[in-house]
Amino acid sequence: DYKNGIKSLERIVEKTFNNADLYDLLGDMYFLSGDVKKAVTLWETALSKHCRNLNLSKKINDEKLYDSIYVK
Repeated sequence: DYKNGIKSLERIVEKTFNNADLYDLLGDMYFLSGDVKKAVTLWETALSKHCRNLNLSKKINDEKLYDSIYVK
């Protein structure tokens, strides 16, 4: 159930607002729930906070979900 997962993750993001990877994950959850516009907004926030996901720009540009590839 994405709705409950989104609510839970939003509470975590509020407490750790600078964690780019959490914004990326929250964007994925919104995308999977059907809210592409919100997903892209969250992915853009993740990008501005220097998310480690190498596929993040691709997700934003294509408005499509891709597997995450993280910089070590």
